[in-house]
Amino acid sequence: MDEQSATIGEDLLSFDEAIKFLDTSKSTLYRLLSQEEVRGVKVGKQWRFRRADLTAYIERSPVEVSVGGTVLVDLEAEARFFAEEISAERHVPMAVGDVGRTVLVDALASRILQLAVVSNASDAHLEPGEGSLRLRFRIDGVLHDIRRMPISLQDSLVLRLKEMGDMNLVEKRIPQDGRHFFQIGEREYDVRMCVLPTLRGESVVMRVLDRNWASLGLEKLGFDPVHLEFLRSSIHRPSGLVLVTGPSGSGKTSLLYSCLLETDSSGAKLISIEDPVECRLPNVVQMQVNKRAGLTFAAGMRSALRSDPDVILCGELPDRETIEVTLRAALTGQVVFSALHADDCLSAVNRLVDIGIERYLITSSLNTIVATRRARKLCSHCKSVSDSAPLLHRIRPLAENGGYRIPSNAVFFAAEGCDRCRGTGFQGRLNLYEVLPCNPKMLAQLVESDSQDAMLRVAVESGMTTLFADGVRHAAEGETSLEEVLRVTDTGL
Repeated sequence: MDEQSATIGEDLLSFDEAIKFLDTSKSTLYRLLSQEEVRGVKVGKQWRFRRADLTAYIERSPVEVSVGGTVLVDLEAEARFFAEEISAERHVPMAVGDVGRTVLVDALASRILQLAVVSNASDAHLEPGEGSLRLRFRIDGVLHDIRRMPISLQDSLVLRLKEMGDMNLVEKRIPQDGRHFFQIGEREYDVRMCVLPTLRGESVVMRVLDRNWASLGLEKLGFDPVHLEFLRSSIHRPSGLVLVTGPSGSGKTSLLYSCLLETDSSGAKLISIEDPVECRLPNVVQMQVNKRAGLTFAAGMRSALRSDPDVILCGELPDRETIEVTLRAALTGQVVFSALHADDCLSAVNRLVDIGIERYLITSSLNTIVATRRARKLCSHCKSVSDSAPLLHRIRPLAENGGYRIPSNAVFFAAEGCDRCRGTGFQGRLNLYEVLPCNPKMLAQLVESDSQDAMLRVAVESGMTTLFADGVRHAAEGETSLEEVLRVTDTGL
């Protein structure tokens, strides 16, 4: 109370005024408060700052990371380790000498992200455990242990990552999301961060996205030429829905973006509704879902339809309302791309029927359904010919029922493992696709079919090849193994 009284008449700045005075961000000012680098005064429930205190901070030398001797040694050792790992992965020398004390934590956080990029990791997981801080990378869809760091680094490293993601630095009780951009050479990367409070402290997951990845195009995604040609023709129809299905991480977003870029022209209005916006696209009006503000997928679709669009991308169909709005948009003159969580094309049709969508909407609005999966590619340096005869005896009928006949001279390979692939036998990933060409008559047959076998027969006769059959095709061409195809398609064999 005395301190508050003493502040009356002094030159006090509000929180926002202090941010402008220091020319910094909200998260940085919170960090300076938590580390007592800047002194604030609570007036009621609001922070206030003396101009003299802020001026004194500006005139000081750069702030050093507040670490003890043991932690400082740990930071130096870890920064050196990651520099050496990056050098090994990139096959080029990198400076691994001592890093200045004031930037040690910054260097460690940056080098973790750099190693994730050069390791082709999609996600980096930082998890506190008993006595250590575990770092894992998801590479080719599988998590790999990379490093167990001293637990003493947890607070400073997580704090730095939260600062990079522009999060509230003093909040440790609730989950937080953030975003960070960085550059390696001429390539730009987007990092989506998620911080979770756990019993052992805060855990961080960072998804690393190449900001140029959406420019791949349909021709580089691995489609069978016949299916690629059909997909292209359905994309360029004047209206209708191209529906993509598959679980999280199966490549739905890259396919949707490639479809959207395929329609890009100076004479078209392109709008997307996403949660979140994965990649910023040229010539596309992109909206991000904000449920708290009332901007849901359904609301976004309705707003997009009032904005004179030619093409709309709706990132997800989470509920019946959004599905109905999207199908009606496809029926009334727009080309629409969207995603639905379903196992395959036939499951997508079943789901639409099960939630009560009117059958005329299903049969009249769908142009194409595409199901997708991602399988690991065999390492070209160590793959070996496998004895596949016992497995082929069981696989052949299922592949043929799915629309693919295995050539009699096909040679299959198995994963071995070497230094190039970290001993896994796999390096990189490829896409498996199931493309269902749609027309009202065929969709009506699917909707009215009384069994899954009958639906499959109708779909294959209409030109569809199942995910499993497409995977067997890639295996017969030496790109992946039959065991990997069985793993990702979950056929039950």
